[in-house]
Amino acid sequence: MGKSSGNQQTSVQMTPEQQETLRIQNDALRNTFLPAYQNTVNGATNVYNQTAPNVNAAAQNAAAITGSNANMQRNAGQVGLNAGTLGQLGLAGQLQNTGQGMTAAGQGTAGNIAQDQNVVGNKLQTFGGAGAGNTADYQQRVGQNLTGAGANSLANTTNYQQQIGQNFTNAGATALAGLFSPDYKNQQIQASLQPAREDIREQLGGQNAMFGGAGGLGSSRMALANQNLSQLGQQRLQSAAAQTAAAVEAQRQNAANTILGTGQAATQNAGNLASTVLGAGQGATQNAGNLYTSLLGGGQNAIGQANTAAGNLMNYGQGASGLSAGLYGNLANQGTTNLNAANQGVGAQLAYAGAPQDLFSKYAGIVFGTPQASTTPNYAGTQGSTSSGGSKSSGFKL
Repeated sequence: MGKSSGNQQTSVQMTPEQQETLRIQNDALRNTFLPAYQNTVNGATNVYNQTAPNVNAAAQNAAAITGSNANMQRNAGQVGLNAGTLGQLGLAGQLQNTGQGMTAAGQGTAGNIAQDQNVVGNKLQTFGGAGAGNTADYQQRVGQNLTGAGANSLANTTNYQQQIGQNFTNAGATALAGLFSPDYKNQQIQASLQPAREDIREQLGGQNAMFGGAGGLGSSRMALANQNLSQLGQQRLQSAAAQTAAAVEAQRQNAANTILGTGQAATQNAGNLASTVLGAGQGATQNAGNLYTSLLGGGQNAIGQANTAAGNLMNYGQGASGLSAGLYGNLANQGTTNLNAANQGVGAQLAYAGAPQDLFSKYAGIVFGTPQASTTPNYAGTQGSTSSGGSKSSGFKL
């Protein structure tokens, strides 16, 4: 019979390298990581406390201003859109009434012109036939009387042609001073300026639309661009007016020179016509026939010019109506642009309202973004153990 007993003890055994590593980690935590983490948290808290009131005030102020601007743009857009819509509706009715009136007037005018042409043609034909008979009788009488009245006819014809030449010369000189009325020149200048005005208006509308689409409507850059474009347009208008005025003056001078040349030629013809009475008589008879023909052609040309003037008047009316329609359309487009700007202002107001939340998110990112691993000691690989023990036994044998 016997018994045994014993004990066992475990202790940590670290190598010098493990002890050095643990010391370095403790020094880093105590002297570097924990103070830096505490300073970061304290600094973020101070910055947040200093910035939060300003950010909140700025966000509220910006939201209020943006909301006010959005309301003003919305109101302006609604007024412009309503005005443009009502203007287009009214203009459409006016254009319809004007078109119907012009159609009826055009038909009536065309019928009257046709009737007038018929009446004038019949009268001119009758008058021309009578004139032709009278011309034949006149030629016969002139031929019979030329022999007996040669000397008198020579003197009378020479004086007559000389007087006509002098009259043409005086008329040409007078026409050089003022051939056309001032209204004609002004009308030509205004007609030449109209295309340039339309082009400038379209450029201004496109430029305003571009600034409006980019959110720069009413900006100083837009005002400067409009000023530059207006100055350029004014220069173009002045250049067009100068060119048209020069052309009108050239036309006047050419017409006056033509009249003056006609008078001078008539004076020269007086000497040629004086050489023979027979040739002068026959030439006068032929001129009478040409005058009848010119009378017929002049009447027809006058009626054609009246028809052309009526067509031009209708075109002017339609052009003015089209311009009004474009202006109402631009007004409606501006209203739509203001409404879109109001919607953008509301979106900006919402963005400003989130500024305090954004600031707090940045603050939380600093606090919770510090690496936690750098503040946690690592004892991996620095622990070990040894075991020791003993046993004894006692007993006796039987």
